[in-house]
Amino acid sequence: MPVRAIFRADGDPDDLLHRYDKTLPTATATAPVRPDVHVCARTDSGIVIVDVWASREDLVRAVVQNEDFRTRWTEAGWPDEAVEVYEIHNSGWPV
Repeated sequence: MPVRAIFRADGDPDDLLHRYDKTLPTATATAPVRPDVHVCARTDSGIVIVDVWASREDLVRAVVQNEDFRTRWTEAGWPDEAVEVYEIHNSGWPV
């Protein structure tokens, strides 16, 4: 079942966006799977990243269990994130 993952990081939005832009290409280069949708946005208190994954298992394989990804994110000085994961009931508006 598809899931939506929301990652919220608090801090200076300019600094966080700079780290994100610098780190994302190398951190995701070895991911075994990728999300169907990936969005990063500035907030008043930091940034938020929203992903849609084909399954919770794909999210875990690509981010949680991916040591290369976690190492690169940690080396970039990424702050602790608040993470929310929800199963998707519907992903589109009726035609």
